[in-house]
Amino acid sequence: MQDAVAHFAHLLANSYKCITIMKKYTETKVIRISEVQLKTLQKMKDYKVDVSQFIRDAISEKIQREYSELIPKPKKEYCPF
Repeated sequence: MQDAVAHFAHLLANSYKCITIMKKYTETKVIRISEVQLKTLQKMKDYKVDVSQFIRDAISEKIQREYSELIPKPKKEYCPF
């Protein structure tokens, strides 16, 4: 009986963790990729790479790298005086 309770507690803890992680990702965005990109992602999946996390990490890295360019620059107004 204790084994069953321990097993249930383990399952409950893991499912809570999964729900917590999934709440983090609530939005979706559909994108188009080339055939080569699709085949590359499929090959990565064959190598047990979490493709979704890979894409999230790539987007995050790109945003961090170009963050200064993404912020709108204040316009300089022409003042002849």
